[in-house]
Amino acid sequence: MLQPLTSPDLLALKAVAAYARGEAYADCGAYAQALLWWVRGASVWRPTLQFSLAQELERMHRLEHPGSGRACRYAPFVPSVAGPRPIFIVGHARSGSTLLEQILCSHPLVHGGGELSLLAAAVDGGGDDDSPGRYLDGLRDLTDKPFCTDKELSHFVHVGFILQALPDAIVIHAVRDPLDTCLSAFGKLFESGQDHTFNLHELAAYFCAYRDLMQHWHRKFPNRILDVHYEDVVADLEGETRRVLKHCGLEFDARCLRFDENERPVTSASRLEVRQPINHKRVGWSRNYLPHLRPLVAKDACWNRIHRELGPQR
Repeated sequence: MLQPLTSPDLLALKAVAAYARGEAYADCGAYAQALLWWVRGASVWRPTLQFSLAQELERMHRLEHPGSGRACRYAPFVPSVAGPRPIFIVGHARSGSTLLEQILCSHPLVHGGGELSLLAAAVDGGGDDDSPGRYLDGLRDLTDKPFCTDKELSHFVHVGFILQALPDAIVIHAVRDPLDTCLSAFGKLFESGQDHTFNLHELAAYFCAYRDLMQHWHRKFPNRILDVHYEDVVADLEGETRRVLKHCGLEFDARCLRFDENERPVTSASRLEVRQPINHKRVGWSRNYLPHLRPLVAKDACWNRIHRELGPQR
């Protein structure tokens, strides 16, 4: 017997339908209509989420401006048992992070861990002397390969902990044109997480705060974080692959260039894209939407900053 749909079920169906319609309009080049339907879908889904922009901005502000004597310092952890060296891929959703992980884990020495919750479970509780050990134990349970990726993008807030408590950790920052990143994120109905992407103002404010925090980490930990620009990977796959592998202490392996042949499970929003060879069609695609965003750019300081100030910094 069919069960009646509950209110959450109906909202989910309405949101899915709106996003699908937006995607269809985008594929046809009807960009104003695509944006309109994404806004409708987001307005349906946003009230179902428990998300506070103010809390997230305050959290990032405290990390960037800890005040006198409040900066967190963590003792380097020395594991008693050898295990995989973590490669953290951090950044914002839709910034090319899945492509980076797919390239890396096509190397025979690298296990693709995906979006792991191991670190957040330890650090969000305040962290303690055993937190790094528990994290590394979790990686050992995943693989016996010498390297393991962790593509939980929100770990950008934990970079201070990572680079102090896990001195062997490798941090890679996935970067993409800000307008491409934000609009691509806004046009996706994420199954979980990324709650800030369902309102255009919240998305822009969060994105600006995230970029400010990453600049702070670069200043605090010079030469420890490698920025990898999606546009550069598309333009020069081999050159950027070699640069990433060198940062990780890995020898070049041509299998990394054939990332689309890697059949490992991928669950992110880019799971279909990484099954295809590299292409240029998503570089600069958001410019099609600029005429329809100009009123928002004019009145919203964060969107204005994204458009004018936060372009890729090479």
